Amino acid sequence: FKVFDKDTVGSDYLGKVELDFGYFSKEGFNGELPLEEAGAGIKAYLRFKIKAPSKEYPPPPKCEFDVDVQRSNTDVNWGLTLAKEDEKHLFIAQVDEGPFTNYNNSQETDDFKVVPTDFITAVDGSKSDLLSNLKGKTKATVTIVRGLGLAMIVEKKEASHTAEFARNDVSEGGLVIKKLGESGLFKDYNDSQKDPDIQMKEGDRIVCINGVYGNSLELERMLNNIEGKFQVGVVRCATDAASGNRWGFFD
Repeated sequence: FKVFDKDTVGSDYLGKVELDFGYFSKEGFNGELPLEEAGAGIKAYLRFKIKAPSKEYPPPPKCEFDVDVQRSNTDVNWGLTLAKEDEKHLFIAQVDEGPFTNYNNSQETDDFKVVPTDFITAVDGSKSDLLSNLKGKTKATVTIVRGLGLAMIVEKKEASHTAEFARNDVSEGGLVIKKLGESGLFKDYNDSQKDPDIQMKEGDRIVCINGVYGNSLELERMLNNIEGKFQVGVVRCATDAASGNRWGFFD
């Protein structure tokens, strides 16, 4: 399978996935496979649902699961680049060497590996003070929720957007929508969509505009300067959506 996108600026090759014969026989397959040739530094996935002859579809991988990690002392880095602007979750922007990579290396499949665009929603069962709780632990059970990736075509007309964004420091975790506003391009987009799962929501993270990624400051500048129709790439915590599917196509 070769994957292309199509937006207001044309069509681009995104990568490919080759399916082994074994996915069509035996038990079937319901999950994600890595997209090859996606580009340097990009980890993207394509989801497949395959039913073996005379059998039902296998169950999909969970979008929420617990991870047990530990480190020798609190001076050892967990190996995560975290963003915390939405006040409810910790967004994983990057996974580096450390306890979480050690955990990933112990997993036989990708279904329960921790990856960028995942969210931390609890530490040892507690959903409050996530960052301070994680910093103070040498051993923890961390609840991971997958991120949903959505692409939305919006149009910026004469009036500027009226959305309010969460601004702490410059964040590598995207631009978080704090308030959508009562008018403007996001309000117009939502009014045109009947399905609530593909409407823009407060707490969504804008991670790219017309396929261009950047930090929170760069993305806000792009949003302020762009005109006409354009594509907005958003990541949303799966438990904040009515649907439990992971549509992840972001790195």
